[in-house]
Amino acid sequence: MTTVEQFLSAYTQPVQAMAFKVREVVRAVIPDAREQVDTSYKVIEYRSGDKMRDTLVYIAAFKDSVNLGFFKGTSLPDPDKLLCGTGKNLRHVKFKAGDAIDTAAVRALVAAAWAEDRKGS
Repeated sequence: MTTVEQFLSAYTQPVQAMAFKVREVVRAVIPDAREQVDTSYKVIEYRSGDKMRDTLVYIAAFKDSVNLGFFKGTSLPDPDKLLCGTGKNLRHVKFKAGDAIDTAAVRALVAAAWAEDRKGS
């Protein structure tokens, strides 16, 4: 099984730093979520259960950016207009190298995703 550290080691230091910062926020908001690296999709997933449908959020690293994705992003409140995407349900927040991460706004989105999942349980 690939660890988060092993997975992120393939990326540049700025991308690794962003991914670890986003991971820190996710884990602070939903500490009981199951963290796993999905090497086929090249993401770090956070689930409330064992199944794919239990995935709340994911972190995807790219050459010069990091996405924090929300599987039910269209149902989340987004007063800071951080969410991007055009999928039926998926939305993400994109962080580019050098961007400041608005930790409070990201925490609010992750907390809303967790609350939405708890309502469906």
